[in-house]
Amino acid sequence: MQYGMINTPKNPKSLKKRIGLRVPRWATQNDKVVKGIVEFLREEQIDWLIDADIDTENELPPNTIDASWNGDGLIVFRCSSQEADVWKEKGISVINISSETDIEGIPNVIPDNYQMGAIAAEYLVDLGFRKFAYVGENNRKYSLSRQNGFQDNLLKHGYSCEVIDLPISDMLQSEKWSILHDSLNKHLKGLTPPIGVLAKDDIVAMNILRSTRALGIKVPDELALVGINDSSPYCHLASPKLTSVKHPGELIGYQAASLLNQMMQTGDKPENVILKSSGIAERESTNTIAVKDKMIAKAVHIIKTKASRGSLTVSSICDELGVSATKFRLRFIEAVGYTPKELIDKTRHQKVCQFLVETKLSIQDIAYKMHFNSSEDLSRFFTRHEGMPPTKYRESVI
Repeated sequence: MQYGMINTPKNPKSLKKRIGLRVPRWATQNDKVVKGIVEFLREEQIDWLIDADIDTENELPPNTIDASWNGDGLIVFRCSSQEADVWKEKGISVINISSETDIEGIPNVIPDNYQMGAIAAEYLVDLGFRKFAYVGENNRKYSLSRQNGFQDNLLKHGYSCEVIDLPISDMLQSEKWSILHDSLNKHLKGLTPPIGVLAKDDIVAMNILRSTRALGIKVPDELALVGINDSSPYCHLASPKLTSVKHPGELIGYQAASLLNQMMQTGDKPENVILKSSGIAERESTNTIAVKDKMIAKAVHIIKTKASRGSLTVSSICDELGVSATKFRLRFIEAVGYTPKELIDKTRHQKVCQFLVETKLSIQDIAYKMHFNSSEDLSRFFTRHEGMPPTKYRESVI
């Protein structure tokens, strides 16, 4: 993973800072955030004393991170304005990592929720879907932002999106799963297959899978489902296993720790940081191509499988399918809406983006892995599709 470019002085001999970490257990990116914090401390040779607000079922004494907590710095997933005021009076530096919190004086390190929705839209369109639905929660900022990214990107392709609002936060805790199930059953009955569906997160996607089984809706053939956050274990325990948009949790942890360290050293408030997802984690819940032409469905599968691993030409696909290039191109455009070369380039571009965000590989190493002729060849390709060179893109997403 590529981490931050903030220059933080290394001073392993300095006094240890006491840091509070408050990330609730239900926040599925918790482990990734912690991993990113640890990576920053290791790279910068810093040793913090960390109070983590975690539940050990009383095997360890609790660390309550609230207005009464005292220390040097805090990384918190949501906080109240009252807590923020108290911490400010105490001189405690604070970083927020929740998209729902926006308090003056507290910098945010959060994911690009709009981009996450846009990624899902592009992905489902590439699979050939022409009908779409978003299942979210209108009273949550992050859900609305993901919905807007999804809808706006679909609109660019000429498609609309049905929106299913689940007021989850207002549901009674003891009856939540039952109310969710009944509400989803009612909404999903009204959808016309085949349809591509994006859920606001992986837990809602798990509930959708539960309802599809009850209603006899086939996933992915009738309903292709995408979640958001790429949460473990949810995505892997789902049946079928769940495709999900990747959450930059590790990068968020790294950047939050880096900015907090900067704040404690300088006293300055850094700018908010919005971090991009590196793409889609594909699994069985979208293992389908929503086109009637079986030859084109096979071609799309070949492109999705091979283009991200190396060079692929339209002529080689035609040879594999035993069809002329002219006939193949016309049938592909009719079924998918754009040329096979465009899908090849789009698939390769997405893979390069993933390497740039998730690894520290040099441009030359990425070019080698992706079977470009040279790093210059990769740079020209990437700039043509992204509008900026790969080095600048890597800097822009951190």
